[in-house]
Amino acid sequence: MGGMAIVLVAVIVGVLLLQVVDDGKETPTTKPDPNSSTTEETEPGETTSTTSSGPLRNPEDVRIQVMNGAGVQGVAGTMTANLKSEGYTNAADPGTLGATREGNAVQCKPGLAREAAALAAQVGDAVVEDFPATPDDEVAADVDCIVVVGTPKTA
Repeated sequence: MGGMAIVLVAVIVGVLLLQVVDDGKETPTTKPDPNSSTTEETEPGETTSTTSSGPLRNPEDVRIQVMNGAGVQGVAGTMTANLKSEGYTNAADPGTLGATREGNAVQCKPGLAREAAALAAQVGDAVVEDFPATPDDEVAADVDCIVVVGTPKTA
């Protein structure tokens, strides 16, 4: 009879624990597919699609080129040296844009959104923009991302 009481107590404790611990939500047993797409509705009738394409590329695997958009001699070379020290060792020679612009920007080819965000964090105070459909003549043909060093932003 003592064994039966122990089993009964164990069952009651188990049921109580299930009620306390179980919040009624299921835990997913599968990981999200890293090659999947998601679509979000931003405004009624407008959507934005995001596609992940596997793991984030290492900085040395992203071919970059820094362009001077500030009109100040040497800023593109200095930024290239800074980024090389952060692992972006696959860099084309710096170039100069035909016009000046305010603020820094990172422009990466489609499919490199996460790499663009990581590069923008390294550049500091940079916005991520679309890769130009027709890059400036000084942009190397095989770059993945362009870093534009602009003039400091005014308040």
